[in-house]
Amino acid sequence: MTVVFYDPYSSSGFWFRERRRGRDFCLSAEGRQGADCLPNFAGALAVVRYRIRPATGARRTAALRERVRTIDQDDRLKTRPPFEAAIEIRDGVASDIQAFGYETQGSTPAEEDHDVGPWCLVRQDLYLDTGSAPFLVLHWKHTLHEIRILDMIPGEGTR
Repeated sequence: MTVVFYDPYSSSGFWFRERRRGRDFCLSAEGRQGADCLPNFAGALAVVRYRIRPATGARRTAALRERVRTIDQDDRLKTRPPFEAAIEIRDGVASDIQAFGYETQGSTPAEEDHDVGPWCLVRQDLYLDTGSAPFLVLHWKHTLHEIRILDMIPGEGTR
């Protein structure tokens, strides 16, 4: 697993380039590709790359499943339901984007918001294909300034 942090991050369009496929895509606030894309995102971003190598004799894994839930948050934030998605694995590699921020509407945040902005703590459980136990549990802290991993708990058999 490798993580690249983009602190702080802002964009004129929440667009990303998938190098392996040679395609560009944009994301909505809910993480949907190609619909209701954010035109002016500001906040923090982390891109995670997983390299999956099956144990000797094990079959290849086709996808990761993720379940992300908020475990604590700033009182100013709305409660969010758990998020679940499948992440395709190609040639043993999968990528995920962690983002936390807001739509600027062409303006900049007030300085006091920048200093003591909202935050949340999330738990991300990662599963291989249809497995019932996570192979990795990550605890993340999201702020407007940065996204960081607080804890990584490998599942049984994960190295």
